[in-house]
Amino acid sequence: GCYIFSGSFLHQDAELCKVRNSQVVWVILALPYWFRLCQCLRRYWDSRVTSHLMNAGKYGAAIVMSAVTAVDWTHHGVSTYMNRLLWCSFFIATTLYALAWDIRMDWGLFPNEFSFLRAEQNSHMYPKSYYYVFVPLNAILRSTWAFNLIPVESFASGIGSAMLLFGVSAAEIYRRGQWAILRLEHEQLTNASKFRAVLWVPPLNAPEKDVTHPLLLAGSSRQLNALT
Repeated sequence: GCYIFSGSFLHQDAELCKVRNSQVVWVILALPYWFRLCQCLRRYWDSRVTSHLMNAGKYGAAIVMSAVTAVDWTHHGVSTYMNRLLWCSFFIATTLYALAWDIRMDWGLFPNEFSFLRAEQNSHMYPKSYYYVFVPLNAILRSTWAFNLIPVESFASGIGSAMLLFGVSAAEIYRRGQWAILRLEHEQLTNASKFRAVLWVPPLNAPEKDVTHPLLLAGSSRQLNALT
């Protein structure tokens, strides 16, 4: 993205994109959060469901975090200690916000203050012990997004920095895959986003005559009788 938006590919100049504090880099990093923020605000505008505003706040916090990282606050009279404290505070708050949303809203865990897993029958597709691994693993992997904001050279150099970037990228791919699996499970079992009219999904190998829910068949019959 940096090579395209900065025009570096036109004259084979890679120096701009190697500078991690370039303003272009921070804008590119914030763009996905901006798109998701707009999507959440649009969904709130259409549905007036306040949870979409809370989800928008998650992406807004990520944009603020990117802005805090992009600005060198020491040039504005802020001490180095306060600069690092500011960064750490926003990083912890943003990460906890996203982590809480993953667990409670996207995965449907912690349905109330007294339980970790959903108590309803057939409310899980995987062994219960898996969820006790998924949550702390997600918490660890969620924190790796900071490496996209911090110059890798601060931790390693040469081949070490390349390996670190590879490891962080691989961890993020795994985290997103794990998130998607549990998110789909929650939607499948609870219809969390209310995209379906009934809380029912036909079995994968069901005959064609059985793929329509009885309630929908009854409704269609009533409509047909009314027309005749």
